[in-house]
Amino acid sequence: MAPESVKSAQRVIEMLRVFARYRTPLSQAELLDATHYPQSSMTALLKTLTANGLLHYNSYTRQYFPTMLVKDLGSWIEDPTPEAAWITRLMTELRAFSGETVALGVQNDTIMMYLRSFESDHIVRYNVRPGEQRALLDTSMGWLLLSRMDPRSVEQIYRRSPLESRQHVGSLEDFLAEMEKVRGQDYCYVANIPPKAGTVSMLLPASFNRAPIVIGVGGFIDRMEGRVDEILAEMRRLITLYRPDEPGEG
Repeated sequence: MAPESVKSAQRVIEMLRVFARYRTPLSQAELLDATHYPQSSMTALLKTLTANGLLHYNSYTRQYFPTMLVKDLGSWIEDPTPEAAWITRLMTELRAFSGETVALGVQNDTIMMYLRSFESDHIVRYNVRPGEQRALLDTSMGWLLLSRMDPRSVEQIYRRSPLESRQHVGSLEDFLAEMEKVRGQDYCYVANIPPKAGTVSMLLPASFNRAPIVIGVGGFIDRMEGRVDEILAEMRRLITLYRPDEPGEG
């Protein structure tokens, strides 16, 4: 696929994410402010999406809004796993107990992709949205998954990760030593990745597209420090309480 085609596809995705964030009709000027695209590119993109029925243009207000076609295209996709009901209960109770953001994620190549999140009510909180992606090296949930891999696989992902992410975790030797420590635990707690946040994570007896699912509780580091053990104890209790007798796969 030509680079220009890849850029166009990326812009379509970013455009839909802008609408998902604002949840209101937007003018071309507002979309330009949100995306910083060249005006000529924005005009062409809006015309294409409107012509294909993905956007509706109101000529009176001069605003655009996604059509039901956008929703219908993904309506056939079910919840991440057949165990969605018990996972929802677990996340709801863990969010109530901790008061912090609770997220569900899965590995997507070198990336951690978030499947769901129940955000904290705190003004300063750990923000993650479904569909958002971050480098595995940049998340406690990613560290936990990496710790379950052999060193060669970890090295490959480390070398393919962004330079900024590698600088955060240190040298390959140091990171492999960290993975060895996490491998001996049933959880992973990482502080200051991202900065000023702390996240504790555990694996769930569930999968998405046959890939392991991990759950994490994250918040402002000053609130998380000192609470890791009690949050872990509650995570273990809820997983034992709600896990199905025979975990299935999504």
